[in-house]
Amino acid sequence: MEAKDLMIGNYVECQNLRPVIVTDITYSFLYYDFVDKSDRATWNFVKPIPLTEQWLIDFGFDKRLINNLIPEYYKRCTPPNYKKDYHLCFRFGERRDETFTFYWYPMRHSGEMHTFPCKYVHQLQNLYKSLTGKQLTK
Repeated sequence: MEAKDLMIGNYVECQNLRPVIVTDITYSFLYYDFVDKSDRATWNFVKPIPLTEQWLIDFGFDKRLINNLIPEYYKRCTPPNYKKDYHLCFRFGERRDETFTFYWYPMRHSGEMHTFPCKYVHQLQNLYKSLTGKQLTK
């Protein structure tokens, strides 16, 4: 994991503590908060947290079944400078080695759909902030 992958406010694993919240990023160190302590770590002790169903639920995504079979997790948002609401959705890959696939589309679906593989919690947080301008927290 490298500094360029993270934003302040991201959740990561650090020195076997999970999750910690990134509070500052430098070339040599990641600064973080964990429960009631603040500390820093070198980059070789920082690991991404895999994205799971529980993380999506903790972030406020709702679950529904597509065709009573395929679980999908969705959250409604309005990106800045857009005139219509969008659904941010995740579906888990059909094979075990696949990760969640993120896609977003207008609430009144017109065939427009954007997809992106999303394997880690910080990727979801960064994507959400880029689309909405808001921090995604538990």
